Amino acid sequence: MGLYSRHSSVVKSISVLFAITSLWCGNSFATITLSANPTGLSSFVPGATDGTTTTKPTIYAGFAGTCSTGMDNISPCNSCVSTTGLFPCNPQNVYPGLILRIQLAVSNSSVTTATDVFLEYDKATVVPDTATYSGNILTLEIPWSKICAAAGWNNCIPTTTNSFSGSLVAGFTNIGTGATSDTFTFNVQTRYMDGTVASTYPDCDIGDPLPATTVGFCHFKAYPGDGKLYADELTVPETGYPSSPVSSIDYSGIIFYFLEQTAGETNTDTLNRINNTTPYTTIGINTRLKPPAGDNRITGLKNETPYCLIMANKDQSGIISNYTSYSGLNSQDPAALCATPSKVVGLLDDKSCFIATAAFGSDMAPEVQSFRDFRNKVLFSTEWGTHFVRFYYKHSPKYAQIIAQNNTARLFIRGLLWPLLVFAKLSVAIGTLLTCLLTISFATGFIWLFRRYHKRGLA
Repeated sequence: MGLYSRHSSVVKSISVLFAITSLWCGNSFATITLSANPTGLSSFVPGATDGTTTTKPTIYAGFAGTCSTGMDNISPCNSCVSTTGLFPCNPQNVYPGLILRIQLAVSNSSVTTATDVFLEYDKATVVPDTATYSGNILTLEIPWSKICAAAGWNNCIPTTTNSFSGSLVAGFTNIGTGATSDTFTFNVQTRYMDGTVASTYPDCDIGDPLPATTVGFCHFKAYPGDGKLYADELTVPETGYPSSPVSSIDYSGIIFYFLEQTAGETNTDTLNRINNTTPYTTIGINTRLKPPAGDNRITGLKNETPYCLIMANKDQSGIISNYTSYSGLNSQDPAALCATPSKVVGLLDDKSCFIATAAFGSDMAPEVQSFRDFRNKVLFSTEWGTHFVRFYYKHSPKYAQIIAQNNTARLFIRGLLWPLLVFAKLSVAIGTLLTCLLTISFATGFIWLFRRYHKRGLA
């Protein structure tokens, strides 16, 4: 009995201790979640989970060039409007005085003050300018100069690296113990580029094998559309794209600056006038496509008016860099960067009036793109080809509509188009004349073999 009594006492003591510990922990520790997306940054990607892996939310900050206006310490500034040429810049540029504002929801109602805030960047203490706690919402405001200092950057300008990345951790410190409560962690990804140093990509003209490069998209040609231009032959050689081998920040899209050509200007003259303030279109990334561009159209242009394009690459920190070079070594021919939109030579992107699109199911299908290349580079180069395209534009819509709505018709037309697709690809690759000779030779050989075996069968 004595042993049992002592055992029961131990059990009761442990139970009481566990209850007290649980109560203390419940009152002291807090579960912290994100209340609202942070502000005062270039871009933000919320955390996600796929059931097995959880990714932390990521804060992106891009430093490129300087801003002459718009630095109110609340919003990023646009460094692209402060230059007269084509240099690295950022429409969402971060600067030292910009305030990063973080709002976190705290589940523990016993927390009544923000005086014991815990904030670190990679284990280096960061003291926020302000910390307020109201309605279970903790609000922290930290200038980027303090985060940069914790990362070893003086005034947010690096000395030996062009970016830094780490963890920004926020929470509460328990008075008297020095232990931290539940915390909330952000990934911080930054990139710096000197806005006074030109940044261009070496042209990686399509070919096999593609050259190794680390600049993202590095080749295109301008082709005309109806009220638009198409950036055709888009090329990106990196197998890991959109991962950027030059920093820890991925690419997020491509930029096309477009400028109307004035009377008497050469292509080079127009390209020379394009700068960071020129109107541009952003094309997103779709890694399911090859090349991984979501769209290749520059729209809203005037027909019968020549335009010139310059391409650049944009990363997740918002920095625009790696522009088209059109002079010097490894540059593109200025003529390939300019084209004239036209009602007649518009690229068809509505499947109600494009038989190949109706047959293959998408205007982004590679087979459709091959027919577009054949039309632009072969048919439009001759008078008879242009007349054929006009005839096709006039009579194809009603047939394309029928094909698009009938799976059997789509399969049948697709089968009929395959020989034409081979002819179109060969014509673009080796020329129409040589393709015709090869086709005639193949057809002649096939007919000769057929007749020979047919005669043997009769014999």
